[in-house]
Amino acid sequence: MSTQSNRPTILVTDTNRGSAISIIRSLGRRGWRVIAADSTPDSLGFRSRYVGETLLYPDAESEPRGLVNCLLDAVQRFNVDLVIPVTDAVILPLSAERARFEGICKLALPTPEALDVVANKLKTLELAQELDVPAPKTKLVHTVKEALAYGAELGWPIVLKPQNSRLYRDQAAIESFTVCYAENEEQLASQMARFEGRCPVLLQEYYTGSGQGVELLMHEGRPLAAFQHKRLREVPINGGASAFRESVALDPALYAHSVRLLEALKWTGLAMVEFKVGAQGPKLMEI
Repeated sequence: MSTQSNRPTILVTDTNRGSAISIIRSLGRRGWRVIAADSTPDSLGFRSRYVGETLLYPDAESEPRGLVNCLLDAVQRFNVDLVIPVTDAVILPLSAERARFEGICKLALPTPEALDVVANKLKTLELAQELDVPAPKTKLVHTVKEALAYGAELGWPIVLKPQNSRLYRDQAAIESFTVCYAENEEQLASQMARFEGRCPVLLQEYYTGSGQGVELLMHEGRPLAAFQHKRLREVPINGGASAFRESVALDPALYAHSVRLLEALKWTGLAMVEFKVGAQGPKLMEI
């Protein structure tokens, strides 16, 4: 399928993100033809010296069907061999319509079954329980009343984790939900009211400790490469995205937990399994 001296052609999405730029550089250094794609006209990835073509697509969260149509057109126009979607906002609609790309190009996506588990925090925790991977105390709630009934049991502060961070509804629009915290019953009622009727919530004990992630490259559940990092700074400071981190030696226990989870999912591709390591040992946060 590829042109230009038969170099593989790879389309990378979300190229305004640092992770996507790292992918572009890695592919470009190996001499592969890279197409940078984003919904942001001034995407940083568009300026990379390793990029041969650029693609501007519709916003993934407001126009998921338009996004998929645009990617499919680009795949055919540029003779793309592989599409690497970088964020959940692109992964979810692309996965829902993966059949449209069959016979045209490959998609760097896990199986629908595996993706369903990791995109759903309740299913992730259920898998962890089956495999004896430790996780924080958790209660599934749907209403403010249910949440208040468990607040004192889990202790304060308490974490409210939407069962799904993003929902892809009928190829229309993606609804996004974010993790939040409550220090008391009043805050819990206020926060839970935002989710009631929209998305079930996992109420979770606030487990203090060091945030650590095990990154793995897997093929059909078999680990090919592994790496571990430790969080040094988070935004916000009470828990959120890591803003500063360092590489650390692989912890045998964290590695074993991570491999067991991804092995059960028969995972192919990259994944990061996140833990908090505190006084009671490691606890799974998410995949």
